[in-house]
Amino acid sequence: MALVLREMRTRFGQSQIGYAWAMSEPMVHILALTLIATALQRRPAIGDSTEVFMFCGILPFLLVRNISTKTAVAVSSNGPLLTYPLVKPVDTFLARILLETLTMMVSAVLTGLIFLAIGIDVWPDDSLNYLIAFAVSVLLGAGIGVASAVVISVFSAWRTVLGWLFRVLYFTSGVFVVIDDLPPGARDILALNPLAHCVVWFHTAQFEEYNSLILDKSYVILWGAGLLTFGFTAERALRRWTQDK
Repeated sequence: MALVLREMRTRFGQSQIGYAWAMSEPMVHILALTLIATALQRRPAIGDSTEVFMFCGILPFLLVRNISTKTAVAVSSNGPLLTYPLVKPVDTFLARILLETLTMMVSAVLTGLIFLAIGIDVWPDDSLNYLIAFAVSVLLGAGIGVASAVVISVFSAWRTVLGWLFRVLYFTSGVFVVIDDLPPGARDILALNPLAHCVVWFHTAQFEEYNSLILDKSYVILWGAGLLTFGFTAERALRRWTQDK
């Protein structure tokens, strides 16, 4: 908990502007994407609300991206704290995963309340499935983040690569398009992306009438669990190797 509080102060600072941006980030993305869709006179591919469709795409993307990128540099950003015997690398990982998860939960709730206040029904058709999709997105983000932290410890350029990777994933994860509507060749290629399955999972939970052809829930769970296992195992092995050396 002390690490979480420290991370909050480090990330958001003493002003309320940092907190405000973290809470409003999904809404900013939704507003921009909705304005573009309106300008192009595009109807939502699923459901009746462009705002809700965009929300279901941007929420898992930001959840996975924020957890991944923040966790990836957890150790390097908290180097001095690791000199204390009680503080382990896993503590820094868990602190950032918890902070980013709670931040996105609060942000999602506030965004939903704003939608309801202006008359947009954002309540999902399958609430339980929606929560499971959220949890699996956290798992995937944690897996990518912990695994990336290990890679960064031996290949620092991976931090830059990870940032560019998520810029590409923004356009290839079905955030503002329905992957099932794409030609079979493109659809099969994009289906290799586990983040795309998180987005589709959110869409299927939000819209009961949407039956996806590509959604493979076990696929994204295996990606998340596999990366998390690799990350923790490699971190422990690398730490022991460093100590022995």
